[in-house]
Amino acid sequence: MLRATLLDEFQHFIDRDSNIILVTVSNWLKDLLNETGVPMALIGMPYSDVILHANAQLERRFAMRVSLDPFGWNTAERQIEFRMFLNYLDEKLPFPKRSGLADPEMTLRIFCATEGVIGYVMSLIRRAASLAIDEKRERLDLDILAWAYDERLSARAPDRVNPFTCGLDGLCPEPVTRRETVSLGASRRGVAKARVITAAEVLSGK
Repeated sequence: MLRATLLDEFQHFIDRDSNIILVTVSNWLKDLLNETGVPMALIGMPYSDVILHANAQLERRFAMRVSLDPFGWNTAERQIEFRMFLNYLDEKLPFPKRSGLADPEMTLRIFCATEGVIGYVMSLIRRAASLAIDEKRERLDLDILAWAYDERLSARAPDRVNPFTCGLDGLCPEPVTRRETVSLGASRRGVAKARVITAAEVLSGK
């Protein structure tokens, strides 16, 4: 059976105080790969690639790069993509009834709560599911999602209205700025383009 190793938080190979790449640790990783021969995947923040650029031998071993960007909402295709993800997530929840995460209104609320960042979506849904199980609910509803949002995500934007307690008129009252990543090739960084969209545009699908 093929074994593989996942190394998360790869960005910690960079010293926080000095911003210097930890060469000793990088060399240790290279030696580990040589000695074990086990496939490895590195997972970290986008700036982690500077570690590989600084160690030619490591860079050759990790030539394949994949980025996981936040979901967007500035095109119909990106809205569909986000709704498909939420629909799949809904199917995997351990409840007798579907929670309707991919319904247009619910999807908008989740997007405003998480800005499409997968980590925030999963944090929200995992906590909501845990609360719903404790409360013996048959599905996730606005009440449970509002509770989970207050616990897990509200501290990120303390001035933001809870997207699961307000009406649609109060949802995302401020324009939402999404930054789309444009690929410029494997050896160059993406360039961010900003586009401002309002809640009205999101609801209308424009």
